[in-house]
Amino acid sequence: MRTFYIDVFFLINFTVDLISLYTCVRVLHARAQMWRMSLAALLGAAVAVIDAFIYSYPLLRVILFCSGIVAASFIAVKVYGIRRRIKFIAVFFTVELLLGGAVSFCYSMLDELFDSLG
Repeated sequence: MRTFYIDVFFLINFTVDLISLYTCVRVLHARAQMWRMSLAALLGAAVAVIDAFIYSYPLLRVILFCSGIVAASFIAVKVYGIRRRIKFIAVFFTVELLLGGAVSFCYSMLDELFDSLG
């Protein structure tokens, strides 16, 4: 049986979300305040934790993901037109996918390393 540490999972997701939002804001030259990005990252981490518990409901997971990413984009940047909002969501999703994939890969490599040692 594997142990699931929800606090570590939340913190990793919060950090990845915050770095992704910051990168997105810098790439698009958007105006955003750090507290707004932190709040959006908090929402993203909460969505990830909820997603871990509803793993067997794929449609619900897709709805949760889509609503979470749209809500995070509205929280992170205050005033935006619809075209720039869509671009923000696309860039945020891309950065999140790349960064989250890299973190997941590194975590699995460390997991294999520590499993072989112990």
